[in-house]
Amino acid sequence: MANAARALACRVWEVPGSPGEAWVEFQHTDILISTVPALPIPQADESGMVPVDLAAVPVGMREDGTGWTIPLLAGMCWWRAGPGRVRAR
Repeated sequence: MANAARALACRVWEVPGSPGEAWVEFQHTDILISTVPALPIPQADESGMVPVDLAAVPVGMREDGTGWTIPLLAGMCWWRAGPGRVRAR
């Protein structure tokens, strides 16, 4: 399908809850082919605190150009617990 549409890639997903329907996505350009600039550093407010939404911490950019975030309030945090060991809490 990607070749027929002259696209770089083609992804097909089933539509949840809709039998017989599919979502088709064609990728025509690769925005991540060049270096993505760093995210801006948020400025501190008058109290000296930097406001951060811990439910969606921005960490980069997805290939479709939207922001990539990770939830730090999701209930599982990973940290290094020693040489080469990682534990979940």
